[in-house]
Formats: sequence, C-alpha cells, structure tokens
Amino acid sequence: MQPRYKYPRTFHLPWSECVHGDDKLIDTLAAFEGQDVVVMEKMDGENTSLYSDGMHARSIDSPGNFTRSWCQRLQATLAPDIPAGYVFNGENVGWRHSIHYQHLEGFFYLFAIWDDQGYRLSFDELNEWAQVLDIPLPRVLYRGVFDEKVLRQLARGITQHNERHARGEVTEADRMEGYVVSLTRRIHREDFAQSTAKFVIKDHLQPNKGEQVEHWLKHTAPNALRAGAAIRPAWMS
Repeated sequence: MQPRYKYPRTFHLPWSECVHGDDKLIDTLAAFEGQDVVVMEKMDGENTSLYSDGMHARSIDSPGNFTRSWCQRLQATLAPDIPAGYVFNGENVGWRHSIHYQHLEGFFYLFAIWDDQGYRLSFDELNEWAQVLDIPLPRVLYRGVFDEKVLRQLARGITQHNERHARGEVTEADRMEGYVVSLTRRIHREDFAQSTAKFVIKDHLQPNKGEQVEHWLKHTAPNALRAGAAIRPAWMS
C-alpha cells in the first residue's frame, strides 16, 4: 500500500468570520503578494483523498459510513488513471453537512492533486486533469494577481448573500460556506501553510469537525444534482 497523507491544515485569513478555539490565522500574506492566485468556493462536505489503491476522509483512520459509498465507487473506477504516489483531493458532497445542495454537477469536487514528490500541481494542471477525467472543480470566484481588497470584497459579497438567505430571499441550496485562496503555481507540501488560506462565514456549523460523525449523520440527507443535469463524471451515471 502506498503512503497515506492527511490533507494539510488550511489557516484562516485575517478577515475570516468563523475562527474557533483550535483554528489558526495565517501569520502573513507575504507569500501571496504580487503572485497569481485562484479563489475557489469552499464547499460544505467531507475532505476526501483518492489514491490508486484506496481512499480515506480527512483523518486517515476514520471509520467508514454510507455517505462515502459513491466516492468509493469513484475511486475504484478512477484507480487506473491515478499515477502511483499521487493523491487526488476533493470534497465529497453527496450528503448534506450544513448546506443542502440542490444544484450540483457531481458528488466529488476536485480541488488539489499532489504528485509523488510532495508537490501540489499548478491550478492549470489541475484544470487539465479535471477536464480529461470529467470531474468538476469548485466554482472559481477570482483568478489574477493577489489583491487583498478584491478578496475582502468577495467575502463581503458572500456574507451579504447568506444574509439574504436568512431573510428567506435565496434558497438553502444557494448558501456558501466561504472560499479558499491558493497560489496557482506548483507548491511543495511544506509550503502549504503560507500559500493557501480560507475565508469562512460567521456561524458556519461544522457538524463533522474532529470526525464527530455521529452528530451530523443523524440529520443528513442526500444532496442533489442540478435539475436536468447529467452527473459528472459521465461514466459514473
């Protein structure tokens, strides 16, 4: 069996609204200054790692449950296409955690690929893999040179959008958890902490934090694809 890797911890941006006791703020934004970055929607699901010879959730030794069955089938089918030593990281959104999605393209959203030397592939390489394998990526909210003002504006927009949900003006399925900003170039696992950070909305519930699956599993329900849409990857239909 090839080595297993827990996905690195993502620190919060200084303007993140949901920082709990054991969460950490990023120390500096210096690594982003003047660099090309991509901002993708942070989806509300379970961080999942796929290998050529297996898979696991965020905790390598976490117990299995029924919400992982679709991703298990995905991994089994995808296994021949995953190079030895590579890790495909994505969000398992097949079942509701805090947001009940109703407009999905698929039930696994790919957001990172690591090679056998410990490097996360560039965003352009990630996008190429996603297109070839027909796996959806989280929505891209911004790509360009890092601009703190732009990222703060994005955060305010998400907060205002979710406030509209609280007033009943948008549906539950249209809520957003936040976003993740990353350098678009290749980075090594050791440099992850300073080259990737997140914004999370105020009072976002994390029902499976710390692998406390008993709580959220009692109240979960299947998420749904966009009406009339074919599932991605198409070969999982």
